[in-house]
Amino acid sequence: MTITRWLATAVLLGSGILAQGATITLTDPYPGSSYPTTNPDIFGDPNKFDIESLQIVTTPGSAGNTNVTITIRENYNYGDTTLSNFPNANATRTLAPADLLFRDSGGNYLYGIPLVTHNGSANTAASNGGPATTSSTVTAGTLYSATAGTLTANQVLNNPDPADLFRRTQAVWLAGGTALATGSVSTSLAPGATNPNEIQVVLSLSLANSSAFLAALNSGSLLAEFSSATCANDVLQGPLSSVPEPISLTMMGGGLVLLGVIKRKRRAQQSL
Repeated sequence: MTITRWLATAVLLGSGILAQGATITLTDPYPGSSYPTTNPDIFGDPNKFDIESLQIVTTPGSAGNTNVTITIRENYNYGDTTLSNFPNANATRTLAPADLLFRDSGGNYLYGIPLVTHNGSANTAASNGGPATTSSTVTAGTLYSATAGTLTANQVLNNPDPADLFRRTQAVWLAGGTALATGSVSTSLAPGATNPNEIQVVLSLSLANSSAFLAALNSGSLLAEFSSATCANDVLQGPLSSVPEPISLTMMGGGLVLLGVIKRKRRAQQSL
């Protein structure tokens, strides 16, 4: 590898930009308390709603594509790997898995991936008494642009009793959108160190290297938002920028030092 290429690689790795083969991890440590404490991390039973982490890994694909693997570790209704709907605590509403959403720093939702196939008729009207035209159908594992907007927990649950406590204004579902890439969803029981009910949800996509989603992901400008269920009783959110590992920081530092040496040598040669 030439000095120029090594230097470019060192600066790229140290910049926090996600490149092929890179990993981003967001965590949501459970603080050991939930509702009714002040400003709880989780409303309700942690065994139903607690989210542990979200990880995104990109690897080189075939034919100019990039493979994107997104792994979510969570407690969904006591380890239900089927991701089935379930009733809330007082059995007045039916809850379903939330979509994984992506937005910019200004709060504009840009993309989303449903964990389960849903529409207004299937999960809002039939279960919660809402209008059947709430949203169009979106398919599990598919990457969508959020052109149709999003639905809040309050909208999906059809305005529950004001006494019910949950994150009412949190966006939890796509209201529709343009399909950009078809992927897959797999689930498995993956007991954690402290909770035997944890499950692992894996979303797998193959995207063209030229895709706008990959460009946004690589730029570090996207933020992820995920609510374990449509009540948003727990929410994991954060910026998707990779954290440089120590070796990457060393490479970047070494590259910058080398660049300084090269510049000084060139100046010395020019002054002769």
